[in-house]
Amino acid sequence: MKLEQQTEIGIGKVVKDDFIDIALPIENQIDNLYEDMFHLVSFDEKFVMDIGWYDGDIVGFYIYIIENEDWETPVLKLVNKSINGFLKDLKKANDKWSELLLSKS
Repeated sequence: MKLEQQTEIGIGKVVKDDFIDIALPIENQIDNLYEDMFHLVSFDEKFVMDIGWYDGDIVGFYIYIIENEDWETPVLKLVNKSINGFLKDLKKANDKWSELLLSKS
C-alpha cells in the first residue's frame, strides 16, 4: 500500500512510493525494506523528501528533506527504528516541509 494512501503527505509531486504497510509489523516486511522507498518533490523541484530504510549509524527509517540537491547538508534528518516513531517523525517532516514551501513562495 502506498504511503500517501496510509497517512498525510506534504504538497508536491510523489515520484516514488514503494512504502511498506504501516499496519503490519516490520518483522513481516523485512524483504520490502530498502533505501529510497519514497520520494516527494516540490513542484519547483527545489526540495525533495526522501524516506527509506538505511543501515547507517542507526538502522531504521530515515527521513531526509534536501534543498537544491545538497545531500551533504540536509535541511532535516530524522531516524527511527519503529513504525510508531516513524509516524511521529513523518508528522515533524511534513510540518517542516510545509514551512519550507510556504516560506519560499
